[in-house]
Amino acid sequence: DDVARVAAMFDRMPVFRVTNQHGPLQGMDTPPPPGARVVAVAGIARPERFFSALREQGYELVREIRFPDHHWYSSVDLDRVRAVAQDNGADLIVTTQKDAVRVGGASWVVLPMTSVIEPAERFSSWLRERL
Repeated sequence: DDVARVAAMFDRMPVFRVTNQHGPLQGMDTPPPPGARVVAVAGIARPERFFSALREQGYELVREIRFPDHHWYSSVDLDRVRAVAQDNGADLIVTTQKDAVRVGGASWVVLPMTSVIEPAERFSSWLRERL
């Protein structure tokens, strides 16, 4: 496997693989239909990954709205996003888990992300040794 091959090149340095997995959208009673029209909103570093993950799940991104990393959303920002969604006939406004905390009561949908570290048991052991 790739991790073993790379680890062999580094002698005593441990090597781990980190992959990101995106779960189903959260914040809705029923899942959206395939091809749903989405306005994607992100105030994170490298938002392209978030936008790509939505496309990979089959959503049509009608607009990508980027804010600076760690952006705190104002009511003007929220109104602007809602207007963009309405003007573009979007079915949903989707954001990241990180941004969902910052949009207050906005009824946006969230795409959760989980990072997986492999090999998990070896990583856990390595981390415990350093704590």
